[in-house]
Amino acid sequence: MEGADARARLERATRHVAPGLPRQRDPSGSGTAPGRGGQRVVATAVRPRTSTVDRSRALQFGIAGGLLVIPLGQLWLSVISGSRDLGIDWFMYRLAALEWMQTGSFYTPEQLAGPYVLLTWQPLYPPVVLPLLAVFAHLPDALWWIVPGGLYLAALYRMRPQGWWLPATVAVFVLTSGLYPWWYGQPTIWLFPAIAWGLLLGGWAVFVLLKPSLFPFALIGMHRRSWSLTLAAFVAVSVPFGTLWMDWYRALDNSDQTVWYSLWQVPMLFVPIVAYLGRRRAISTPLGTTSAAPPVGLGRVAARLPSRLTRGTQVLGRRT
Repeated sequence: MEGADARARLERATRHVAPGLPRQRDPSGSGTAPGRGGQRVVATAVRPRTSTVDRSRALQFGIAGGLLVIPLGQLWLSVISGSRDLGIDWFMYRLAALEWMQTGSFYTPEQLAGPYVLLTWQPLYPPVVLPLLAVFAHLPDALWWIVPGGLYLAALYRMRPQGWWLPATVAVFVLTSGLYPWWYGQPTIWLFPAIAWGLLLGGWAVFVLLKPSLFPFALIGMHRRSWSLTLAAFVAVSVPFGTLWMDWYRALDNSDQTVWYSLWQVPMLFVPIVAYLGRRRAISTPLGTTSAAPPVGLGRVAARLPSRLTRGTQVLGRRT
């Protein structure tokens, strides 16, 4: 019985020695096992590598989580205080889109008649935003937040900012009031995933032109072919609105605002840019470069085989 126990312990121990070499029972029970070329390998137990706590990483996550408490606390206070302005911009634009589908007019008569002071319920986006508004006007309201939010989070997850870039990304979001457009349901929320995926893929950034005053962000990835194709599609969708573009210009010219009225939103649009600068480069490749996809399945096994054989030979040489 003791000999059988010794052989079992020997077999378990040899699993950690020289990967790639055949495991064989030692009939003599002497504590060694025959290997290749008649050499004998002494079986020794290999202790697993102890894991250490990355204090720096924990601190980075702690700071990021602490910063997120600020906007989440503001959100909670607004909810419990009975605030009624949640999604107010979205509901206004949804009604304007439905009005356009019925009458063909997107801007109010006051906007087109003469000088006026811009009010919350008066649209000032260009008519090219209408297809987006019209689609979501016939869907559950929650999707207006879920779809762009999901696209945005998916892009940030793919970037996965490393090191101190993670708390830096959260800090930019908090300090620039990045929660503001999401709370009110402004069409600006679609610009965040457009910029994020534009950094990763190129073409998406064209959708920033939904708000022309922020057009510099639309140039992200313009050296890619996908950007040119997306721009061509965007122009093709814009052309049929014809006279509505003139109405938009009149509404903007008559208002007390200028074409630069949304410049205050520029800092918050740097959130995906900061995340991209600190991205995990093994997953997200810099724009303009290409990289081979990592091997998977049998390809991964084949890629690791030479290193395993080399490692096994080195272990065998040290133990003989």
